[in-house]
Amino acid sequence: MNRFLNRYGPLIAVIGGIMFLTFGVIRSVNLITYKPTEAVVIQFVEEYDTIDDTYKQTATVEYEVDNMKYEAVLDDYTENYYVGKTVKIKYNPKDPNKIITSSFKLPILLVAFGSVCIIGGVFGQARRR
Repeated sequence: MNRFLNRYGPLIAVIGGIMFLTFGVIRSVNLITYKPTEAVVIQFVEEYDTIDDTYKQTATVEYEVDNMKYEAVLDDYTENYYVGKTVKIKYNPKDPNKIITSSFKLPILLVAFGSVCIIGGVFGQARRR
């Protein structure tokens, strides 16, 4: 296993870094191009997961775009959600069914982590030679 990591570890780090960097950039572009609106939590479900002994919470929201109502499940969760709560979301103007709720924190973390992985993989490969 140690020999495998010495040989392929830098490559795995670079590939993983590119994936994190790509997801971070896509999420950033979505945050910039999606349009803001408000949504109301219409359903809040808490389910028990017997496999990992945890509770999973999902919040469904309803929002309006161009006089049409849409429903979607939020892509994040906080304990502050409850039925009737108003939340800020962003929707894709080309497909209002697609929404996001996160701030720029996640994309920045993804880009930073991806960059560190890429740099670490490149230096790890260079150090091997």
